[in-house]
Amino acid sequence: MIECPEDVPRQKTINVYYLHRNVNTADSELWVLRTAALEHDWKSQWEPIITTKVLTAPLVVFVGLGTPVAVLIESTKLLRNALPAATKLYQVDPGDKTSSKFFQELALDTSAYIQCGWCQFMDELSQRLLKEQVVQLEEAVERKVKDDRLPTENVADLLARLQALGLVKFGKLRAHWLLHDKPYCRVEPNALGLVADLLLALAMMARVSGAVAVIIEDGVVEFHRNGRIVAGYLVVSGCGHRGRSAIEVDVESRRKQYRGRLTPPRGVIVGGTSDFWPMTVTPPSDVVRGDVSEDIIGETNTLPLVHINELRTDENCVHQVVP
Repeated sequence: MIECPEDVPRQKTINVYYLHRNVNTADSELWVLRTAALEHDWKSQWEPIITTKVLTAPLVVFVGLGTPVAVLIESTKLLRNALPAATKLYQVDPGDKTSSKFFQELALDTSAYIQCGWCQFMDELSQRLLKEQVVQLEEAVERKVKDDRLPTENVADLLARLQALGLVKFGKLRAHWLLHDKPYCRVEPNALGLVADLLLALAMMARVSGAVAVIIEDGVVEFHRNGRIVAGYLVVSGCGHRGRSAIEVDVESRRKQYRGRLTPPRGVIVGGTSDFWPMTVTPPSDVVRGDVSEDIIGETNTLPLVHINELRTDENCVHQVVP
C-alpha cells in the first residue's frame, strides 16, 4: 500500500499496491499486516480514503487476499453500489475459489476468479502486455512507411526478437536506444515512431548487406553472415530534439558499458535527430573480429556516427557499414 496520503498525486494509471505496515521500521516483523489490523486498525484512519481512490480505477485485480479485508470489502461494495459498471473486479489466487473467504464475501462473478499463483499471473500478464507493445510497434512501422513513403522492409524477425526479450529486457533496450536517463524506459506513444524508424533502418541494412541483424539487449545490433559477426553497432535515436554534439556526448558517457564485449561496437547507427551529417565510417580491418585497434579498446577516439538517412539515400554506404 502507499505509505501516506501525500503519495496519491504521484500514482500512475496502472499501479501495483502491496498491503503492509511502515517499511521504514527496524523490526521487519512489524511489516506484516495482521488480520486484526486489516479488520480494525484502519477504521476511521486515512487508509479507507486511499482505498476508495484506488478502487475507482477501471480495472482492479486482488491478489493474495484469502482473508476478508474489511476496509477493502466495505469500500468495494460501496463503490459497486454507487458506480455498478465503472470498475471490473478480478481476484487471483492459487487455491480454489470455494475456499476463498474474500471471494465469497465480495460476491464476485465466477468468471472473475483466476486460479493461479502470483508469479504465474504476473508472467502471463507481462507476456500479454509485451505482445500488445509489439503489435503497436508493428503498426508504427506501417505508419512510418506510409507517411514517409519509405520502402517496405521485412521487420518480422526483428519484432520476433523483441518479443523474445521479454517485457523487462525490452524496456531496457528502449532505454538504450532512446538514450533514456534511467535503465528502464516504459513505452510511450511518441517513442513508437522513433523505434519504428530504427527498425526499418536495421531491416534495410540487413537486406542490402545480405547479413542478419541480431538485436542484443544491451542496445547493440550485430550483423551476422555465415555464422560470423561482421559488424556491431550501437543504435540510438535523437528523439527528434538531439543533434550530433549532444548524441556524441551521451554515447561516450555510456561507452564504458561495452568494454567487456568480445566484439566492441565500431560505430553508432543514429536516427531521429534535429540535424544531419555525412558518413565517415570505414570498414573494419578484420571482418571476423571487427575493429579491435587500441583506439577502440582504449576509447581514445569517439565512435563514428552513421545517420540512417544517409544509408537510405545511398545504399552503397550500407556496404561500407556492413562489409
